[in-house]
Amino acid sequence: SPQVYTGHALTPPVTVTFKGRKIPESEYMITYSDNVDIGTAIIMVSFSGFYKGTATGSFVISESFEKIPKAQTILKNKTTYYRVTKKGKEVRFIRPVNKNKAVITVPATVRLRGHRYKVTSIAKNAFRGNQKVKKIIIGKNVSKIGNYAFYNTKRLKKIVIRLKGTTAAKKFRMPKSAVRRKKTKKITVILYGKKKAKKTFKKRFRKYKTIKMK
Repeated sequence: SPQVYTGHALTPPVTVTFKGRKIPESEYMITYSDNVDIGTAIIMVSFSGFYKGTATGSFVISESFEKIPKAQTILKNKTTYYRVTKKGKEVRFIRPVNKNKAVITVPATVRLRGHRYKVTSIAKNAFRGNQKVKKIIIGKNVSKIGNYAFYNTKRLKKIVIRLKGTTAAKKFRMPKSAVRRKKTKKITVILYGKKKAKKTFKKRFRKYKTIKMK
């Protein structure tokens, strides 16, 4: 029967029969392979004693048996609220659960209700008015930041952006309002990625007066 992925080796019980008759466990030995990751695991039965030879079987390891949430569904884990933007595929970072953390990460992917999603955007007002956060790390799959996402975050000093490539840098969307500030020091934007991608990003956003890029 199907098994749910746990990250550990799965060894479900096996019943071996021959012509409808159950074979005693003393007559064979079972070994498993490919039984950790999602996919098809193999069961090898090696007979000894009265029965000879080998036999094989398999079982499926899947991410979850839970129903995949529809688009616009709000999901939550221990750290963050997300909104599903593409069923079973993508989510938007809405806001952190704990607004008192100094360092917050917007991951590249996240596992929610047993399903793996890409985090592709940050919502409007996601961190607006947050007076505790000092550093935000943005994963490589994020391509859009909403209006006023970091507005009036007085202690925010650094935003780390991981660029997926030059094409992603060209398509990256970050309105001026996202990094608008009220008489506070500029935010340092630290870029990670290939040289060309970083150059493209800097060229696109160099006129933003509230940030400085490295």
